[in-house]
Amino acid sequence: MAPDLSQNKAVKLVAHAAANKYAICATCVYNVEGILASVRAAEAKRAPLIIQLFPWAVQYADAILVHAARINWLAPAFGNVHGKYGPKGPQLDYERLKRVHAQVGDRVSLVLHGAGKEYFQEKLLRECIDCGVAKMNINDGFNDDYLEVMREHAASTPLTGLIEKSTNAMQKSIEQYIVWTGGEGMADKM
Repeated sequence: MAPDLSQNKAVKLVAHAAANKYAICATCVYNVEGILASVRAAEAKRAPLIIQLFPWAVQYADAILVHAARINWLAPAFGNVHGKYGPKGPQLDYERLKRVHAQVGDRVSLVLHGAGKEYFQEKLLRECIDCGVAKMNINDGFNDDYLEVMREHAASTPLTGLIEKSTNAMQKSIEQYIVWTGGEGMADKM
């Protein structure tokens, strides 16, 4: 028997995003700094946000499955990939994404995976939202900024200052994604 998800906050957030034509940023975090940056960004932008703890030991499929095979979210493949895109960049099939949304959008919200900041900025993110995406899993788009600050300042900055600088860089990136996905101010409308 499938669990009752009527009180599940994440399901409600994504449903609100789907109904209001924006996408929830779902940050894949690895540490407390990622959590802190995510919370700060969501508060600064008055945006709903889902924090996903990255599972080191478990391999997930490209869709989120719910107990008893009932799904609430689907991450279809339409040319998006995890990791680096080839020299041509993403070759996205928006018509395929629209067809998937037309078939399941009344029952399932679509999720975007493989949205690295190198290519997926406002224009591509908005195109995905226009095709029915209501949740975007963001990983290297903000974690890379954390690592860049760590590498750049590790030799010259005390640990506490380094953590704060890196966390601030992550927060700034998450805030940018919130703006790009149309989530800014949406927490006030829920």
